[in-house]
Amino acid sequence: MDERDPLRPFLLYVHAVDPHLPYDPPEPYRSRFASDVERADLGSTAVVGTLQARDLVDEGQYASDLLDLYDGEVACNDHSFGVLLDRLAQRDLDDDTVVIFLSDHGEEFFDHGGWIHGRTLYREVLQVPLVIRLPGQSEGRRVSAPAQHADLMPTLLDLAGLDPQPGVHGISLLRSLPHDRAVAAYLDLDGWGGWSVVNGQRHGIRHLDRGYTGPAELYDLELDPAEQDDLGSDRGVEAGALLSESRREVLGEE
Repeated sequence: MDERDPLRPFLLYVHAVDPHLPYDPPEPYRSRFASDVERADLGSTAVVGTLQARDLVDEGQYASDLLDLYDGEVACNDHSFGVLLDRLAQRDLDDDTVVIFLSDHGEEFFDHGGWIHGRTLYREVLQVPLVIRLPGQSEGRRVSAPAQHADLMPTLLDLAGLDPQPGVHGISLLRSLPHDRAVAAYLDLDGWGGWSVVNGQRHGIRHLDRGYTGPAELYDLELDPAEQDDLGSDRGVEAGALLSESRREVLGEE
């Protein structure tokens, strides 16, 4: 930032790899959040990889300790992001700079019998923070309407006074967002796949496990925010319709 042309606008992209595996927060965050974790290597890639491979019995017992380690990493990154904001302020850039903070995905901690990410499309993986601070903004407000990562580019273009290019998905988050808007997610990684759609309080998911297409799942997010009661077996037609109709709406597929 110190070498940039002060007369020209700038874009700074900062990608923090933590908190990813290994879950190994530095001090003082380990002591603050994970002081009761006795096993020193629990958050290592090898151990969590073994958990993911289902080689350990009663693996769910490790979820609480791993969450504590993860919380320590999140807190450490939160502190580092605060340092970045301080650096902007020290250079008198904070009042006229758009700051956007978000995550690409969440992590599983045995919520649905799995670990890390990249295999399922449940809420613990999909629901991530998105915080936008605009120049001159004096107070915040929480928006409950659904948003998705594809909205980021239209939002940035809107802030820059530019129109989105043809074919760009998503809508500007500066506009009024409908609460009944369908937002979608797609997974395709190492044989694991799936399609997910949230529309209002309904969440439809169809997972693909190494070529096997699973049944459509359906969750009521208002009554069951942890997604433990799959309504798909009783309301399969509704779940299938939600997935297929929303897929056409979001991706423009026939």
